[in-house]
Amino acid sequence: MEVVQELKEQELYKIITSSGDTYYSRSVICATGPFTKPFIPEIPGSSVYTGTILHSKQYKNSDMFLGNKKVIVVGGGNSAVQIAVELADIADVILATRSPIKFLPQRFLGKDIHFWLHVIGLDHSEIGKRLLMGSSSGVLDDGRYQHAVSRKQAST
Repeated sequence: MEVVQELKEQELYKIITSSGDTYYSRSVICATGPFTKPFIPEIPGSSVYTGTILHSKQYKNSDMFLGNKKVIVVGGGNSAVQIAVELADIADVILATRSPIKFLPQRFLGKDIHFWLHVIGLDHSEIGKRLLMGSSSGVLDDGRYQHAVSRKQAST
């Protein structure tokens, strides 16, 4: 789903997607840009909006959103998917992405991918950081995120 228009209407954000669907939400979470360079796009009406807009870097846990009935998480990377799945337990969540999410296996040859990054030295090297931060080729998943997103899509 690609968000093509975001408007503030009274106390809610109105999100219109490229497929013509319309969603309303009191909260918007931007999960765009890496932690080292958080990016929140300019959204018309955000200066007068009384709901919550934050970057995934500022997200701590779902307690921050208790009482919110609807939340829109914008982004298609690891942070966005993880936050959306966690919030789905307490709110009606829309995960707005530019293109379909590509899920990648979290485990390779029986070990977590982070184990292999450590073994080959990419987890702490400068070149490894640049490669990993510049890449958003998919969401690392052990199966639960893809299952949760698929279940939500099937129910809508």
